[in-house]
Amino acid sequence: QGGKIMFNRMMRTAYSAGDNNRVASLVRIYDSKFKLNAEERILAYAMLYNAAGGQGGVAAQAAQNIVATFQKSGGGVTGEALRAVGGIAFRQANGEMARFSAIKLRGGTVDVLAASIQQKVQALVKLKQTYEQVTRTGDAYWGVAAVYQIGFAHEQLARELEKPPQI
Repeated sequence: QGGKIMFNRMMRTAYSAGDNNRVASLVRIYDSKFKLNAEERILAYAMLYNAAGGQGGVAAQAAQNIVATFQKSGGGVTGEALRAVGGIAFRQANGEMARFSAIKLRGGTVDVLAASIQQKVQALVKLKQTYEQVTRTGDAYWGVAAVYQIGFAHEQLARELEKPPQI
């Protein structure tokens, strides 16, 4: 138990100092050396993910470890570990929001407008399904953010439908 605490302090110190390579090294050692429960493992990889700024291969691998650990635990984590899982799910869902927002209604003919409306509605359905994965994590903070994004997407579509392109 004392070794886990020592490693945890060392990881936090390296993280606070901005020594991302040391964080990565310590997290890997921590994960391989000790029998971690799901929350400890998620928190360690969340530190690595955050140290990498959520960008690049290290962050992607850390996110993959976080999600896999959460799934393997049957969703049985709480507190900061659950917040980390919700945050990963939310960031992944935001890519779908960008794709949804990029779809614009097109005019010209009734058929073109109808097809573009259908495309936007299909993108909205996919967006909702993606953000629902965030709410299914059970994290209230990121769940509320996901519900907000769904509402925002509906508002975006409604505004576009208020003033559609000319036909």
